[in-house]
Formats: sequence, C-alpha cells, structure tokens
Amino acid sequence: MTSPAVTTCAPLRHPDLRLGSVERYGDIDVTTAPLVLDAEARARHLYAIGATGSGKSTLLLSLMAQDLAAGAGFCLIDPHGDLAADVLALIPRRRTHDVCVIQPAGAARPVGLNPLAGVPPGSIALQAANITAACRHAWADSWGPRLDYILSRGLQTLIEVNTVVRGRPALSLIALGRLFADTTFRASLLHHVEDPTVIAFWRDEFDRWPASKREEALMPLQNKIGALLSHPDLRLLWGQSHATVDIAECLARRQIIIADFSKARLGEENARLAGALLVSAVTQAAMERTRETRVPFSLYVDEFQNFATTTFEVILSEARKWNLSLNLVHQALSQIPERLQGAILANAGSIVAFRTSFEDAKVLAPRLQLGNPDQLVELANWTAHVSLLQRGVPSEPYHLSTDPPSSGHRARAAKVSQESAARFGRPRLDAEAAIKRFFCAH
Repeated sequence: MTSPAVTTCAPLRHPDLRLGSVERYGDIDVTTAPLVLDAEARARHLYAIGATGSGKSTLLLSLMAQDLAAGAGFCLIDPHGDLAADVLALIPRRRTHDVCVIQPAGAARPVGLNPLAGVPPGSIALQAANITAACRHAWADSWGPRLDYILSRGLQTLIEVNTVVRGRPALSLIALGRLFADTTFRASLLHHVEDPTVIAFWRDEFDRWPASKREEALMPLQNKIGALLSHPDLRLLWGQSHATVDIAECLARRQIIIADFSKARLGEENARLAGALLVSAVTQAAMERTRETRVPFSLYVDEFQNFATTTFEVILSEARKWNLSLNLVHQALSQIPERLQGAILANAGSIVAFRTSFEDAKVLAPRLQLGNPDQLVELANWTAHVSLLQRGVPSEPYHLSTDPPSSGHRARAAKVSQESAARFGRPRLDAEAAIKRFFCAH
C-alpha cells in the first residue's frame, strides 16, 4: 500500500462548514444569511433526524463536499451505497490519491481489514470487547451473556497470538471457527498466550464442558461465523491476514474512507457488522493518537441505527479530546435504544431536525426550544429547525434552508474507485489463494 506524504501545515482544527441559510428579519425587509458550523461546534458532534426524503442526505453530502474542498479527512459509512456514490462523484482531482473506497460487493481487488492484527498489547481486552459489541449488535436475535463471554475469550486469544508471534501471517476472523472446533489448533495457539484469565477459560472451563454443553453453547456462534465467512466478498474483507488499509494512517494523513456496505448486496446482518467494526476501528485509531498527532477527522454515518453499538456512547462523551467529530443521521428515535437517545440529546452540540413524526417531535421540540411539536411535523423538504452550540451554550432555534444538492460526475466516481482499488486493494485471486492456504495448513 502506498500513500501520499503527511501534510504537516494543516491546522489542528476542523474547517468551518456551511449548513445552509437562515432568514433574518430587519425593520424594512427580510434577508438571508449563511448558518455556519464552526470548529468548536463540530468537535461536539452533529445529529440530524428526519423522515425519508426530507433532506438529510443532501445535508450530509454538502458537509462532506466542503470537507473535501478544505483538505479535511473523514470516513463515510453508508448502508445503501447511494450516498457513497454521490460523494465519489464529487472528489476533486487533487484529492484522488487520498481516497480509500471499501466496497466489498463483487470487488476485483478487495480491500482487507483485520481487526485482530496490529493491536497494542495494552489494548487487547478492549479490542476484543469492541469486536464483541459489534457482533452483539449485528447478531442480536441469537445473542446471550454466554455467547458474549465465549466470543470475547476467543477474540482475546487470537489477538494476543498476533501480538506475540512474529514472522508468520496474522490470524484473522476466519480462524475463529477453527479455534473453537479444533483441539490441536487451539493448543498450538495457547502455547503463546500469557493472559491467565484466557488460559483459565480454555483449560478450566471450555475443555471441561461436556460435548453436549459445548455444542449447545457454540452452535449460534458457529452458525453466524459460518454464514459470514461463506459469503465470498465478506470472506475476502475479513479473512485477509494483512490489512490493506491502515486506518490510523488514514486519520493521520487526513485521507477519505468511503465505505459502501450495501445491505442489498451484503445482507442486513453482514452490513451491520461491517459498519460497526469500521466504527470501532476508526474510534480505536483516534483514541490511540498522542496529543500532538490528533489531526481533525470526521465520521459520517448514514442511517446510523444500523451500526448503533455502545461505541457511539463513548464517542459522544469523550471523542472531543481525540479530535474526532461524529455526524449521525437517521429517520426516527424509535430506531435506537433509549439510552443512546439520551446520550445523543445530552452530548450532541448541534441538532438538525427535519420533518419528523409527532412522537419524535414531542421529544425533540423541548431540546430545540420550540413551543409546538407541530413546528417539526409540518416542515417542508430541505428545511429544518437547528440548535447549535455557540460559546458553549445551545442556541435559540434557527429555521434552516439547506443548500441545493451538489452535482458530480459518475465517470469521476468510477475513476476514483479504480485508483483506490489499485492502491488499497489486492488481486482477488491472490486474496482467495491466501485464505485457502490457511485452511489447508490447519
């Protein structure tokens, strides 16, 4: 993987962004003025909510276009693919080499991500917990405390082996099934594990379970792992031992990650897991930076309820000090747990409410200092009520008109995707052969 040199002259602040325009009433006439989201407000995150077609995606596209023009770095996670395509069509030529496209479906040169490799020794348990949280969210229909416990111990095992053992391909998520099913393979890995709690789990608990209990405990997990890795595109995304994209480097170089995790092409569970794992990877990379290297980076998540793990609660409360700006968009409060609703309304500095249901309007109106919930229910498309954090205090509501959608060129999107694949992808046949070698060797 080759990357451009780090630009050291960019300021350590988020660029100001124009949200749209607001009306100002004078003694004689009415004028319009831009409504700007400044660096301080961006650091406290943005939350946008509204019905389908009300203008949310148009707003996100406008914000990302401005970040592109300003040379800022960001990651977009899109569960449909349309917004990702629109952003790619807007990439300036001077930023072509900054773009990493992660589009697993049918990729001729698939990107590889390995969340089990490159983990600092002090972060092994945290990384295992983050991956477990992503799986818990994606596989909620078959989850329970025991499965949570088993998976986290398995992940800790694989991550620690990758940390200790050098000179051979790193283990990836495709090793999970073999770890649980193959006693010989498991013993060969435990030889390298030093964490006493992990060793005790395998030797004092797992190995002593009757076969019937082990089968009962593992069946849901093995079914989910099997379904995930039987999908050829996802096997190539998560099964490569060497990650072809360094997320931490993307943050440091203010690069652009465009993740098209289309539910229609990957399946709903698989798309949810992919997005949740990428959110975790970006968050972990941001947390591990030293104060001097915390260049601004933004995370844009469309229809974020698909990826709404507990990681978002951590970002909302703590990410300001990491210089990671969160931009969350979805349709209705009922799509997310009440605890996360509370975290958003308490910690998001900027709230943009497009047309909503009356139930949501009753919750949002007090936060936006609106006297009547109908003010949200009756909004026209591409208009919103906005509360910004100004000088540390929530502003009075603004009535926003978003800017017209930016127009790009589809041919440009195709060109950017091709160049990204050449830089960050790996020939499909090579990646498939490496995965096949793992299964044959074990």
